[in-house]
Amino acid sequence: MTKIDYSCKNDTCGVTLKLDVDQLEKANYLFKCPKCKVRQKIKKEDLQMNQKEHPPGWLMIHDENVEDQVYTLIKGDNVFGRKPGTGPGCHTIDATDTYLSRKHCGIQVVENKVGKLQYLMQDLKSTNGTFLNAEPRKYNHKDIIYLRDNDLIQMGRTKFIFIKYEDGRTAKSVFDELAQTSFRNTVLT
Repeated sequence: MTKIDYSCKNDTCGVTLKLDVDQLEKANYLFKCPKCKVRQKIKKEDLQMNQKEHPPGWLMIHDENVEDQVYTLIKGDNVFGRKPGTGPGCHTIDATDTYLSRKHCGIQVVENKVGKLQYLMQDLKSTNGTFLNAEPRKYNHKDIIYLRDNDLIQMGRTKFIFIKYEDGRTAKSVFDELAQTSFRNTVLT
């Protein structure tokens, strides 16, 4: 059974779904989005493209106070917070962290002039700011930070590790590796 990630094409929905390719073939590439209930037809070319593409990276909660969670980044804008919205790239953080804003932090994944991905982080006018690598400097909406692999991002009091894609890496393999490392300090606001 081969499953792919597929984003609903309804502009008001945009939910990302895991679709079974075998079931799609049997249904003549037609499916109904479980969220918005819109019927859609998937082109075979889109399936092949989706299977070859890999995610540009992940943001993983690595915090002693919150259950482990993995967020897959998309190319373009990614928004993180308690209630960031419902479109593609909006990631709701499941945490009881009262220091976490509704729309706390954004990560933009863009290609540079030579086709390499760059990861730009920006605080989204959050109440408590965003911190990087356990340093006491609080970043605000005017700061744009170029992320590097394994950077520690703190939103509110919840800590995340940024992981960029490399050949052979999967969310599970990185998550298993991360589970073996110790937690880093929390910057208190």
